[in-house]
Amino acid sequence: MTLNNLVPWGRKMVPIRKSDDYISTPRVLSDFDNPWGELEQLFDRVFNMAPSRTFGAVDRFSPVLDVHETDKEFQINLEVPGMTEKDIDISVSKDALVISGEKKEEKEENSKGIYRMERKYGSFSRSIPLPENGIDTDKAEASYKNGVLSIKLPKAPGYKESVRKIPVVSNHGGNGNS
Repeated sequence: MTLNNLVPWGRKMVPIRKSDDYISTPRVLSDFDNPWGELEQLFDRVFNMAPSRTFGAVDRFSPVLDVHETDKEFQINLEVPGMTEKDIDISVSKDALVISGEKKEEKEENSKGIYRMERKYGSFSRSIPLPENGIDTDKAEASYKNGVLSIKLPKAPGYKESVRKIPVVSNHGGNGNS
């Protein structure tokens, strides 16, 4: 797993200056770090979108998901309403789960106009980093029911997450004054 995977979704990566060289270190920006952020997002939305999107087309479809870990497995639930199991492709490797598919728009020919369209359609691909060699890929399972895709990824035999707690030590001389 790379350091980039640790930056929360929707946050920006910025270079941190070390001496005179720039290094690629993530720094999570809050709304207070960049007062121009909202304006930049507005310009990004207006100038970086396809022409069809500027005239009322819907946003890109990207299903939401939940990832849970138990003692024996990782469980992933993905909301994909309006799709069938044939519309979805799942692959798992030693360090990533990739779920992709396409939600096709159902065209209905009639003489009435559309007043509002909020449902989203299109292709998607979601990649979830996994602990390297932590999954028994041969025993992975997926099921689909009521618009929810459920994936179970059993942990590999002998897999143990290597996490070590690091104690924080004070650098002050004990009196609390700096």
